[in-house]
Amino acid sequence: RQHRTLGNIRRSLSSPDQSDWDKVLPYADFAMNTARPRTTRQTPFFLMTGRHPRTVVDVVAGVPCESPLPVDAWWKRLYQARELGLG
Repeated sequence: RQHRTLGNIRRSLSSPDQSDWDKVLPYADFAMNTARPRTTRQTPFFLMTGRHPRTVVDVVAGVPCESPLPVDAWWKRLYQARELGLG
């Protein structure tokens, strides 16, 4: 399922002849890693790092950097997301 979704995102971002798919792949990867699935309600990026990614919009808007969660709180959210994903 993940590969199909990545392919769909890649096709929608690249040119009609798909000649620049390699240039849009990092953007498609970022989109997947920052999307919130309904099951876990946590982005893969957050589950791996304990913080949300900083985007260009954050920098332009002057949003301050978010500090990572304390390790115990991060482990708790990771465990909760795993339980929700296994459903």
